[in-house]
Amino acid sequence: MRSSPRTAAGCIIVAMYLPGLLPSPREGFAAVRRLAEIGQITEARAGITRIVEGNPEAPVQELVRDVDLAEARHLWRIGRRPQALTCYGELVGRHRADRLATGAVVEDLPEFEPVVLDALLALPELDSPKKLTAAWRWLPVGNRSADWYPRLLGLLAANPAAEAQARERLRDKDDGMRNAAIDVLEKSGRAGDADRISYHVCNLIMLRSWYDAAQASRAWLEGECAKPGWDGRKAAAGLPAFIDVAALHDDDERVDPIERLLVRAFAAEVRPHLATWRSSEEATLAARAARMAQALPPP
Repeated sequence: MRSSPRTAAGCIIVAMYLPGLLPSPREGFAAVRRLAEIGQITEARAGITRIVEGNPEAPVQELVRDVDLAEARHLWRIGRRPQALTCYGELVGRHRADRLATGAVVEDLPEFEPVVLDALLALPELDSPKKLTAAWRWLPVGNRSADWYPRLLGLLAANPAAEAQARERLRDKDDGMRNAAIDVLEKSGRAGDADRISYHVCNLIMLRSWYDAAQASRAWLEGECAKPGWDGRKAAAGLPAFIDVAALHDDDERVDPIERLLVRAFAAEVRPHLATWRSSEEATLAARAARMAQALPPP
């Protein structure tokens, strides 16, 4: 018959109190860890106290970490989520320089928990797929303005696997993710011409005219399309389809230079969609499409 955790804890505690039964510090440490593993956290902490009382110089830092981690995991396992998250947060606070402790927080919890961000920022590197996933979850949240953004950006940029992941995210629907992706590539020194073109074109297509990023990308593309070899560079970037350009729906003078840029630099990309845009019931889009159709050079 399997003994209950309470019975097992009792046996361990009795052994710890009886002189001679635990002849070495190693066995005392092991007993504390066994108590923590079966969820007897109070007893485990009492065991640490007895170890220190017997030897004030005993190296118990890692033992304390293990008990702290076991408590957080136990609370999470039995469904006491708020208490578990508090314990995980305290674990990071107490053992911030301990990569095992901070790494365990990232590996144990869903990526969206704020304590995961705190743990990520304490890590020296992102050495697992889960840590990479968590970093990609949080970097767009920083949106280039959070004080922790450079630290997390540096961690991602230092990981070779992040390069391919960043390129996949250059076309993400979320502009924060696109920003994060190009920032990772630039920070790592692996951003190429095609990456930059893809990033700015996606901003041009997906953002409404009042976004500063839309205007910044328009200005960047205006400068680049004036350079020799634009058509080849554009083709190498593998641009997304121009099925819908968000800014063309805006009745705003800031769209006018975007409209002119589309005619100048992306005639081949917008031409197949002009008939659909011109027949739109949306007057602004139809009017802009009509002007663009007149301004386009012959195919």
